[in-house]
Amino acid sequence: MSSDRPPLKIPPIFLADVELAQQAAVEYQQSGDPTPLQTAIATWAKILSHPDFATADAKSEFAVYHDAAVAYFYHYSATNRFDHLQRAIAHLQQALTLATDDADAQARCLSNLGGLLSQLYAHTGNEADLAAAIP
Repeated sequence: MSSDRPPLKIPPIFLADVELAQQAAVEYQQSGDPTPLQTAIATWAKILSHPDFATADAKSEFAVYHDAAVAYFYHYSATNRFDHLQRAIAHLQQALTLATDDADAQARCLSNLGGLLSQLYAHTGNEADLAAAIP
């Protein structure tokens, strides 16, 4: 959701949707009202499930998975929906697989993933979740 990223190299049909999802997350950050996050989550899900998304370059795929994870985490934080924490973790794990040639992106992703896995441990009390958060 950072505006300092280079333009995404994804099929043009997704550009308006990416903007919509990012704007919804910004609205949440500014207002604290989780309602816009429902739009962000639905929009990221639409993009990620579309067959043409596979034609995006790896950096753009990383950005989409990362931003989707952030939206799901924000929604989990606001609503305590455990399935959204799980979805945020899954999207960050996928983003991590796409950041193989970008050390900064890997570090950001690993840091965020560690935080989410710690949240998962706090929710489940499962020692394996805590162990996964501490490499």
